[in-house]
Amino acid sequence: MKTVWKRIHAWLNENAPAGYGHLRPGASAEAIQATEQAMGLKLPADVRASYRIHDGQGNEPGLVGGEGWCLLPLRDMVAWWRKWCEPGQRFRECVPVAWGGAGDYIFLDLSPAAKPPGRVIVQRSDTDGPDLVAPSFRAWLEDFADKLEGDEFAYSEADGCLMYADEIDLD
Repeated sequence: MKTVWKRIHAWLNENAPAGYGHLRPGASAEAIQATEQAMGLKLPADVRASYRIHDGQGNEPGLVGGEGWCLLPLRDMVAWWRKWCEPGQRFRECVPVAWGGAGDYIFLDLSPAAKPPGRVIVQRSDTDGPDLVAPSFRAWLEDFADKLEGDEFAYSEADGCLMYADEIDLD
């Protein structure tokens, strides 16, 4: 995960204002373990490694992808997991790792039925079922880094956030 984050950091350093994304410092191994214990779930190794580098984001705008997903700090991960696991909710084995401002969430699907295990899914507020985003957290962040390096995203001064490059007037 260090390599993936180095790629993201390099692009941000070159193309976005200093501090863009409000990435938080990494979490301790103890904090990650406490998060897992609170949910009764084991996070995949790639997620644990990523949270050792950045414990989510401290503020908006969101960072990942064209929709600007905000990476959840561990404390918010647990709080939102508890909300989604209230009686009648179907996400007991799904861990929220990012949110979009419209009430949409990115989850890790840790259920035994998940194919592949640890896949990344999105649950949008206006749909009944989740959609597959990536086969793993690493794949999700690698895809974002690939798109950054492939000039699919650009920083919009006018909007103050990353956007798909073809949606921005770069003149």
